[in-house]
Parts: sequence; structure tokens; C-alpha cells
Amino acid sequence: VSAETAVPQSAINGPGGDSFAYIPFEQPAVVNGPADVYVCLSYANTNGEVVAGCSGQALPGAAWFFDNQELLWARSLVSPMIRAHLDNSVGFANREHDRSQLDVFPVPCDDRVTIRLPEGALSLELLDAQGRTLSVQALGSSAAMPRTMDLAVEGLPVGTYVALVRTREAVMQARLVVSH
Repeated sequence: VSAETAVPQSAINGPGGDSFAYIPFEQPAVVNGPADVYVCLSYANTNGEVVAGCSGQALPGAAWFFDNQELLWARSLVSPMIRAHLDNSVGFANREHDRSQLDVFPVPCDDRVTIRLPEGALSLELLDAQGRTLSVQALGSSAAMPRTMDLAVEGLPVGTYVALVRTREAVMQARLVVSH
């Protein structure tokens, strides 16, 4: 599973109560190749939320499904699924920057990417689409630490990557797309 998040049941149920209206994701699903993933509902928790999980790359003729009895992901040719397309669009929101968040821009990038670090950032990792660590950089936690840094990506192949930042309180991730 590349990403999963809990969403309110009301966000998933359509007018009839059993159809899918939409499923919002808090984390990007990292895919390698075509940016299509399969989405399914994993389980409902006691707070009335439903956890939606998504697979990696969507392959023709096969879908991922969740076997709730065995708690396993498996492939099926007959399981109904939602096929979601992830694009590399860039959107802008009219809001003040939250200093506790991680930002990566521009997306897509060519030879350099700017990373706006959250307060208290201790390390920065760069992961490829398969989750392999490509680099790790210790950042330190001093108040004088720069809040932004440039990362050279000209040596990376075209593709999708994840910037992972660790603080004392959290691990944050942001997607970056190298497009040369």
C-alpha cells in the first residue's frame, strides 16, 4: 500500500448511500510509470471513518483488493475497484504558509527543486518511486537553520520522488516530479 488515509463515511457515500462520490487523499500515492492507481476501502473504524487504501501502478487486466479476513492485499481479475488518475498539476491556494508544513516547488522540476522545511526539521530523505532511499541529509535543529533549501535533481532520471522530512513530532512527505 503506497498511501492510505481515513475519511468520513459521508464523503464516500453517494445519494443512494452505497455509491462512491469521491475519496480525498492526504498523501500522494507514489507510482512508477502510468499515474493510475486502484483504490479500495479497507475497513471502517469506530469513529465512523472509512480507511481507503490505494495500490501502486495500475496494470491492465488486474486490480488490487483488500481481503479483510486475511488482512492481505492480493490481485484479482474480477474485483470491482475505483481507478484513480494522479496528474502532475500544480495548484495554488490563497492562504498564509503554515510554518509546520513541508512544501516542495516547483512541481514538476527540471534541475533544482526548492524545499521549504517545517520548523524543527531534523533530516531530509529523498526516496524513489519504489521507496528506496537515494539520499539522507541531517539538518540540525537550531533556530538559525535555513527554512528553505535547494536540492539538485539534474542527475535523477525523469520520474516521481518523495521528499521525507523528520521532526521530533512527525514525519512529513511531499511529492516531487522530475521532468528535465
